[in-house]
Amino acid sequence: MKKCRVFFMLLMMLCIQQLQAQDPVLQPEKVFQLYFNAYIRYDNRSLDELNMYGNQFLDTESIREQTFNSKVDHLTKIFLSTLPDKVAQACLPDARNYFAVLMDQLKNANYQIKSVSDITDKQLEGQKVTEILYQVNLKVPSRPLDTKERDIRRFTAGEMKKYLKDLTSHLKKADKKVLISDTFRLYQKYKDGNVFYWNGGPESLSWNLEEAYLKNIK
Repeated sequence: MKKCRVFFMLLMMLCIQQLQAQDPVLQPEKVFQLYFNAYIRYDNRSLDELNMYGNQFLDTESIREQTFNSKVDHLTKIFLSTLPDKVAQACLPDARNYFAVLMDQLKNANYQIKSVSDITDKQLEGQKVTEILYQVNLKVPSRPLDTKERDIRRFTAGEMKKYLKDLTSHLKKADKKVLISDTFRLYQKYKDGNVFYWNGGPESLSWNLEEAYLKNIK
């Protein structure tokens, strides 16, 4: 019994020390890092940290989970919905493989914060917003893919499968570095004298990066 009491006391001391070590206030650069890791790199630990952070100042909201596989499935579904049913069914594995390679390129991206500034959003009754200007370093294929411009919606199943395989192979040869600049807003919330930062639509991080990346692919 005495050993159990000693163990319990040690456990409580460790818990107290851990709680004391946790600083509820994070700098905007750190919050942005968590968002980037959660929504570009699909890092579960960062997502958990964001939710723990948000629980300190958000009543019922939590950061929406988005896994790598669910994102690939979502993009694949959107693409195949533009094709005839028979073609879409035949090309499902190739389409999914293409988007998996595409998302893997983005997942391995590095970023650098260029500036952090506070602005006032007049549309939100003068709420303070922290705007982060950042650059993402990515690789794209240096040589253009040799394809004739055709309406892919008129492709046969065989033509579409070959087209997707060629696109996937092209992406895997990414060897040219490009810099993509963008901004991300963190809205400020105040509680107990502390400033907290959050964004209600963090999916825009991946949407904007996907769009910019595709524009850089020849």
